[in-house]
Parts: sequence; C-alpha cells; structure tokens
Amino acid sequence: MKFKISPGILGRYKNLNYQPWYAISEFVDNSLHSFLLNKIHLESVGVTKLEVSISYDANEEVLMVVDNSSGMNSEDLERSLEIGRTKERADTQLSEFGMGMKTSAIWLGNLLTIRTKHFSSSEELYVEVDIDKIMNEDFELSVQSRQSTSTKPCYTIIEVRRHNRKFQGRTLGVIRETLKSIYSKFITDGILELRFGDQVLTPDLFTPLITRNGIEKKKTIEFTVNGKSVSGFVGILSKGSGKKSGFSIYRNKRLIRGYPENNFRPREIFSQEGGTNTLINQRVYGELIMDDFDVTHTKDDISFNGNEEEIFRSELAKQCVEIVNVASQQLSSISEGKFDIKSPEAQLIGQDVRESLNGVEYQEAFENMKFEVEAGSTVLEQYVQASTDDNEKLLFETEIFVSNGSDKVSLKIYLNSEEQFAPYLVIDKDFDRNIISVIVNTEHVYVRKVIHKSDSFREFLMQCAFDALAEDRVSNQVDRLIQPSEFRLAKDKFLKVYSSN
Repeated sequence: MKFKISPGILGRYKNLNYQPWYAISEFVDNSLHSFLLNKIHLESVGVTKLEVSISYDANEEVLMVVDNSSGMNSEDLERSLEIGRTKERADTQLSEFGMGMKTSAIWLGNLLTIRTKHFSSSEELYVEVDIDKIMNEDFELSVQSRQSTSTKPCYTIIEVRRHNRKFQGRTLGVIRETLKSIYSKFITDGILELRFGDQVLTPDLFTPLITRNGIEKKKTIEFTVNGKSVSGFVGILSKGSGKKSGFSIYRNKRLIRGYPENNFRPREIFSQEGGTNTLINQRVYGELIMDDFDVTHTKDDISFNGNEEEIFRSELAKQCVEIVNVASQQLSSISEGKFDIKSPEAQLIGQDVRESLNGVEYQEAFENMKFEVEAGSTVLEQYVQASTDDNEKLLFETEIFVSNGSDKVSLKIYLNSEEQFAPYLVIDKDFDRNIISVIVNTEHVYVRKVIHKSDSFREFLMQCAFDALAEDRVSNQVDRLIQPSEFRLAKDKFLKVYSSN
C-alpha cells in the first residue's frame, strides 16, 4: 500500500482563505526572490532595478504580471511548476515553500501561461498549464522554445485566465494600497519599481508625533522569544488614524501583517483585538521585524510554535508601556469630565480638526454644497415614502407627550440599507398624524464607520433623535422668522437632560 495524493486536491486550492492582494503578491515575491538571488549576474547585463508590472482585466478575465528579473531556464521552469519543492536559500528569503505561485494561480483562475527568458539565453520558453486537465490526471506539459524578439536581457510574463472570481470597485483599490504597503521597504530602498495598471505604487507615509522640543515620540523595541529576535519601534502618530494605528510586522523586509487591511493590534496593548476609538487606538503605531519566525503559507500572519505567541505578546506589551502611558495620560483630563485647552491632547485634537477641514475634499464639499442640496432635495420625497411604508425598516416607535401632557407626538426611527447614495439622515413630519420619522441610511459611508460599534451607534441614534425633536419644536413657531441658532439652542435642552442621566 502506498500513500497517495489525488490531483483533485488541487481543486481545493480554489477555496483557500486567500485575499486577492496576498494571492497576487506571490508573483511579486518570486520576482523579488529571483532578482536578489541573481543580483550580480543581472547587473552584468544592465539590470540594476527590479521592475514588476501588474495588470488586471475583469471583463477579459486576465491577470498579467511582467518582470525584468533573471528569467528561467528549462530547469528553473520545471522546478517552478513542482508543488512543494523548497526554494534555494537567499539572504532575503521571499519565496521558500514552493507553493505560492501554484496555489495563488489556481485560486485566481484555471489557465496559467508562462513566457520567460533567462539572462544567459537568447531563447524564450513558453508553457501553458491547464488546471482542469491536471485535475483529471493529465500531467503532460509542452514547453515551447523560440527565439526571443524582446530587447530585454531577461524577463518573465505570467498570465492567469479563466478566473474563479472577479475583483472590482473598492477591492481593486485595496489591492493597489496593500501591494504598495507589502513592498514598501523594497520600493523606498530603490530596489523595486512596482506598477498596478498605469500607476507606479508609492508607499504611504506615517508621520510621527514631534514634541515641542523637536523630539519624536518613539521607543526602540528589542527582545527575543525562545531565541528568535524581535526588533522595531513603537511610537505615536501625529494625526489620529484608526487605519494606520497598530503594528506592521515585517519578515525579510516584506510586510506580513499591517496597514492598510491587517494591522496587528494585540489586546494586551489596544484593550481588544481590532481596537476601540480611544487615543491609544488612534495614535499608537509601530513596526516589528520578525525575520527568525515562520509564516503561514499564505504569508499573511506569523506562525508561532508552542508558547511563542504568549511570550511575544507579553514582552511586547511590557516594552510598549512607556508610549501607551503617554497616550493614556493625555486622555485622563477628558475621563474626569475636564478638558485642559493647553494639554497635549487638546493640541492634538485641534490639529486633527484643523488639518481635516483644510483638506481638499472638505474644501470641495463646501464649494459644491448648494448644488448637492438642490439635487438631493428632489428625490427625498420618494426616499421617505419608500422607507416609511416598509415596517421591516422600523427600528422602534415611541410617544412623547407635549403641551403639558395634552398632546403627543410619535417618533419613529427607520434604518434603510437599500439606498447607498441617500443622505445619512432624513427627518420628515406627518402633520396630519403628528408623526416624526427619522430615517438613517445605514449604507452611508459615515454611518458604516459607527454602526459596527454598538456604543457609538447608540450615541449616533440618540443625536439623530435629538436633532429631529429640536427641529420639530422650533419649526412649530411659524409666525416669525426662525434663526439657525435656535435649532442648536433647542437641542441644548435635550443634551443637558441626556448628560445628567
């Protein structure tokens, strides 16, 4: 009896828990690994910088990755198509498991083609890998050799076709943002030029907090876990950002976890995995270098052995105490209901608001506000009707007595998840039945930011209700001109009562 592996197992690769950016990064890893391993030879033929270009066409179902790395000869090509063959060691080990290109290609599509020219050859090799045939135990691959017509000394062109899934909209943006983060150190070091479509990817900057004395708020991190080295830093961002806070973990200069989609926020530092909306969770950030550790085969997380993760988290929390205390102390005056305008926290908040309002997007929003209001008003009636006619959208209804108890008004809160482009909040009054309808668009980009946090969303709904009630009280005074400030004064009454409870 023999241990057997059916080729049908390859079909399970299509259902791997991959994110598209990590799948695509496998091709870039191979290019980088080859470039760094053959750097001296490549310099001799005039290749001093790695260039990788990625293009994606959802309609044509083709992903193409082109590089100017060392290329492959027939032996290299054969090795690249063998699943699980360990890669040769390199100073910067980026491609090592012998699985990345195959698993990502199968996850993405069903037809893989490779065109490649080795730096020592004038011939181009071409091979086509039909995944469906291989799953049916047709393992024969025909490698074609032909004279290269390219002026490049070496290259590899990979295409994946007959896709299993399509990417569009926000996903394409995330792919672009994540790739430039994964390879940020190679890009900033001048080793790699990475393109996605027609855009050259440039890493985003993280701006640290600088004290009045010109000192950067940062602390060096250095410790070991069972003999494995961890180094890096922890610091405070100059501007709060839930997306940039947390740690970015690097291994061999390649991002494993981090900005923009997979930041590491251990509960030992950030109170809970994923963070909360406090200064610590908005400001504390850092980098960790973990070259000695293993990674998952999808290269999206560190793979700890035994008790390594427990030791790692505990020691990391100890080394971050100083920076975390700086952040938490800046919050202490607020937690007591006081706010010192001269405190560092006040300065940071003021800086955030000022920088945000000075942003181009806010300036344009203010400039276009009149047009947006006029255009939006024409469709509100249909939106209100569609929302209030559907009892499935009604969150709750309550009665509020007015005029010393002789009259009452009904307040209804609706949640509408079907109109992405509707306003975040619509308040409508049915005067005949004395009903105030508050319609919250849960697909609005702002509402989505708070809806997953129950406390934040509760507070948001309370403010919406206050706005509706204040607007109703003031609007009842129809015998005179109403000043905008009166709405805020009316809401002030609700806020005082709410805060005293």
